[in-house]
Amino acid sequence: MAVMKVEQSFLDKMQAIGDYLDALKQGDEEAKSRILPAIPIHPEGLQVLKELFGADYIRRRGYNTELADAKYGPDWLDKDD
Repeated sequence: MAVMKVEQSFLDKMQAIGDYLDALKQGDEEAKSRILPAIPIHPEGLQVLKELFGADYIRRRGYNTELADAKYGPDWLDKDD
C-alpha cells in the first residue's frame, strides 16, 4: 500500500474545518469566531460576499482571505470592481 505524503498545513486546515463544524453543531459562537480565520475561503466565494455585503463585512467576520489575496492581489478588498 502506498503512503501518501500530506503537508502539515493541509492537515491543519482540515482539522480547523472539522473543529468549525463541531462548534457549529454545538452552537458555540466563541469557538466558531476563533476557528474561522484558520479556514481558507475560495476566492470566488469571497468575491460574492464582497459584492453582497462589502469588504468591511469580510474583515469583521475574520474570513481567511489567503487564497483570494494570492489570486487577486493583496489589496483586492479595497479595490472597486
